[in-house]
Parts: sequence; structure tokens; C-alpha cells
Amino acid sequence: MPLSPTKIKKWKLLFSEDVSLSEHAPLEKRVYELPDGAVIDDFYVTTLADSVHIIPITKDKIVVMIRMYKPGSDEIMIQFPAGRFEPKKHGTRDAAAVAELAEETGIYASEADI
Repeated sequence: MPLSPTKIKKWKLLFSEDVSLSEHAPLEKRVYELPDGAVIDDFYVTTLADSVHIIPITKDKIVVMIRMYKPGSDEIMIQFPAGRFEPKKHGTRDAAAVAELAEETGIYASEADI
């Protein structure tokens, strides 16, 4: 049986430290106290730029995915098209989604349905 959302409790942030090695790869080391009182003292979080993720479905009801090389895992992965949302460049998230879809798949959508 699924948990009720009211039974899920947030973790308490006790400490946070910037341990980034580069401005291009932000990284924080955090210490959390869990709801049961246990402490996790080596939890790492990265904060990246806003992004859009697209689940393209054609008029024929075909879901489109892409193959892309991922240097972090050194694997070719199958994934949905995605990319950075840059407000100055795109204006809206919908425009960013349409642009990323075209860039990564060659599919040109007239609009995004969110």
C-alpha cells in the first residue's frame, strides 16, 4: 500500500557547505537529521540550471526518445529530449521545450502542451 503524503516527513538541514571545485559544477556537502533522529553527515547535492524535459508523442501516438552519449557514466543512454532553460534566450519554458525538441530530434512542434 502506498504511503500517504502526510506520513512523509522532511529532513532537517543541520549544516551546508559549498565544496565546489568549479563554478561550472556547483556542489554542496550537507548534514541532515532524519525524522527518526539519525544523522547523515555526507549528503552531496548539486544544483544545476533550470531545465526542460520533453515527452514527445507524435500524432500517431509514438513516443520519441533519443540516444545520447553521457560522459559521466561513459554510456550511450536512451532518454527523453531535454535541455537548459535560459530565460533571456527562450523567453518561456514552452519555447525552450520546442527549441530543444527540434535541436535534439529534428522534430519541429508548433507548441508545447504542458
